[in-house]
Amino acid sequence: MRFAVLLTLALVATSARGQSSPPFVFDRLHSADGLSHNTVQTIHQDRDGFMWFGTLDGLNRYDGYEFIVYRHHPADSTSLSSSIIRSLHEDEDGTLWVGTQAGLCRMSYGETAFACFTLRPGSPSGSGNIFAMERDSTGTLWIGSADGLHRFDEPRHAFDAIQAMQGHSVVALRVRPDGLWVLATARDTSAAQTLTHIDLSSHRVTQSWEVAPEWGLTHSFTFDQEGAIWLNALGPAIRDGDVLRPANPGDYEPAYAALTRSNGIVLLASVSGRGLLVCRASVGCIANIVDAERKTWLNNFVRSIYEDRSGAVWVGTYGGVYRHDPYRKPFTVLKHDVTDPTTLSSDAISAVVRPPGSAYVWTGSFDGGLNRVDPTTGEVMRYEHARSNPAGIPPGAVWDLHVDQHGAIWLAGDFGLVRFDPRRERFERHEAVRSALQRNGMITIEEEADGTLWVGAFGGLARYDPRRGVATAYPVADDHTGPSLASITAMHLDGKTLWLGGDGGEVNSLDLETGRFEHLQPTATSGEVQTSETVYDLASGEDGRMMMGTGAGLFVYDQRSGHFQHITPADGLPGSVVYTIQIDRSGQVWLGTNRGLAVFDGDSTIVRTYDLADGIGSMEFNRHARFMDGDGIIYLGGGEGLTWFDPSRIRDNPV
Repeated sequence: MRFAVLLTLALVATSARGQSSPPFVFDRLHSADGLSHNTVQTIHQDRDGFMWFGTLDGLNRYDGYEFIVYRHHPADSTSLSSSIIRSLHEDEDGTLWVGTQAGLCRMSYGETAFACFTLRPGSPSGSGNIFAMERDSTGTLWIGSADGLHRFDEPRHAFDAIQAMQGHSVVALRVRPDGLWVLATARDTSAAQTLTHIDLSSHRVTQSWEVAPEWGLTHSFTFDQEGAIWLNALGPAIRDGDVLRPANPGDYEPAYAALTRSNGIVLLASVSGRGLLVCRASVGCIANIVDAERKTWLNNFVRSIYEDRSGAVWVGTYGGVYRHDPYRKPFTVLKHDVTDPTTLSSDAISAVVRPPGSAYVWTGSFDGGLNRVDPTTGEVMRYEHARSNPAGIPPGAVWDLHVDQHGAIWLAGDFGLVRFDPRRERFERHEAVRSALQRNGMITIEEEADGTLWVGAFGGLARYDPRRGVATAYPVADDHTGPSLASITAMHLDGKTLWLGGDGGEVNSLDLETGRFEHLQPTATSGEVQTSETVYDLASGEDGRMMMGTGAGLFVYDQRSGHFQHITPADGLPGSVVYTIQIDRSGQVWLGTNRGLAVFDGDSTIVRTYDLADGIGSMEFNRHARFMDGDGIIYLGGGEGLTWFDPSRIRDNPV
C-alpha cells in the first residue's frame, strides 16, 4: 500500500517553507483528500493493510489512494448505528468491530454490511457511546462505554455488565498478560477516576487505584516497556497505596490518547491541546511536536494515536489524520508558488550550485532567471530579467551554473555567457565566446585549475580566458585535432582530461596537456552502436571509470579495457533516460531519470529506486541539474522544482 498524499510537513520549533529535515515529518490527509470529517477519533490497520479512520461523520477505509466512507442511514438496517465513530477493533479472522455513539457494530471479513447491537435498550442518552474495545486471551470481547464495562456475549448478542464498574464511564482498556486494565471516570459530581485491574479467569476486580486528582481528568493510558503506567506527561505513575500519583511535580498534562511504540518511545496526546508529547521513562517527555506559529501543520488537538505494522505513526486530530513514517526518505522539495514571490521563480530547474562555505544554494531555470535559495528556511530571492534594468540578468533559459575559484557564479544559457558577482549583485556579459562560436546557446561550463573556462554550446566547444577576455573555438574535426561533436550537451573535467558528450550519443575526450581529442561511440553490451541518443551528463568514479547518462540509459566506460557496460530498464533502471549522475561520499551513484531517482552501486546493480511516494519532488529530472555540496548534500533540479537530501540519512523500510 502506498501513501499517495504529497504534502510534506515539518514539525519542530521552527518553520521552514518546503523543508523536511527534523526528526518527525508528517503527511496529512483531510477532508479535501476525501476524508469524511476532519476530527479523527480512532485509527486501525486491518489484516490486509487498509487503514480505517473513525470520525465524527463516518467510518473511512483508506487504501493509500482513495477513501470508502460508511455512515448511518436510517432506511438501511445494514448500515452503521451511528456516523459518530468512537473505537475500532479487529479479530484474528478479520471481523471488524466498530464502537459508535449508539452501540456496537460488526462487519465480517469480506463484507460491506454491518450488524449492530444496542448496548442497553432504554439506557440514558449518550450511554451507548463505546469508547474502547479489547479482546483478551480467553476470547472475551470487552466493551468500555459511557454505561460502564461489559462483556459481549456473541452467541446471545448481549452485553453482560461488570457490576464493579456500574456508575462509571469506561474511557480506556488495555489487555496485558496479567489481566485487563480499566480506566474509568465516576458519573457523579466527583468525576473521580480509577484504574482497575480485572483477573481474566474469574472476571473479578483484584485491585483498584484512585487516580490522584492533581493528574487532571485523563482519557487514556499506556504501559511502557518496563511495565510502568503513563497517564500524564509528568512521567510514569507511582503507586502510593491505593492512589496513583505523578512521579514528578510540574505542569500536569493528562493524556487524551496514549501509545507505546515498538521502539519503546511513549507518545502522549495532551488533553489541553498542546500537541503530541514524546516521552521516555529515563528522561520524561523530551519533545512537544507542535509548531506554535502554524498550528495547522500538526493540529495541536490530538485525539488518537496508532502505530501500523511498518512502524509508521498515525495521529488523528481535529484537523485530519497525520502520518509519520520513520523510514520516510528525508527529501526536501521546494516548488514555485504563483502567489508567493519568496518561492522559486519557476519549477523547471535546469542548474544548481552551492558556493563553498555559502549559506545559499543558487538555481537556474529553463524559464529564465536566477534564484538564491536559503535551504534552512526555504526562502528564495529571485533575479529575473527586467527591461528597465539592462545591467540585470538577460532573458532566456539558464542551462548551467558554475562557481569559479573567486566565488563568482557563471551562467551559461540562451543569452550566452554571463558572470555574476553575488556580493555586488552585478551581472557581466562575456561576448568573446559567442563571437568565437558565432552563436549564443551556451550549455555547460568547466574550469581548469588556472582559471581557464571551457564552454560547451550548441555551436561547439570553446576555451575561454576570463582574465584576458580571449576565447578560442574548436571546429569539428574527423581526426584528433578537434571534437567530432557539433553541439556539446555535457562536459566533465577529470584531472587533465576533459570529457565531452553530444547530441549524437558520441563521447569525446580531450587531453589538456597534449591537445589530442579521442572520439568514442558508446556501445551496448551486445555491441550495437548507439548513434542517435543525446548524452545528458558525465561523471567519473574513483576507479577511473566514466559514466555517461544518455537517452538510451547509462553507459559505464572502463578506460583500461575500452569496454562499455550498458544499464537499461531491463537492469532495474526506472526510466530509459538518465539526465543526471551524482556520486555521493560513499561511492553510490544517484541517477536522475525520466521516471524517478535511482541508486546505482557503480558496478552492475540498481540498488533502489525512488518516486513521488518516497518524497522526491519530480519524476523527471533535468540535464546535468545536480550538485553535491561540502556537507555531502545532493541537490537535483527537475520539472517540478528542486529536491535535496543527505544520502547518509536515507533508510529503507524493511516491511
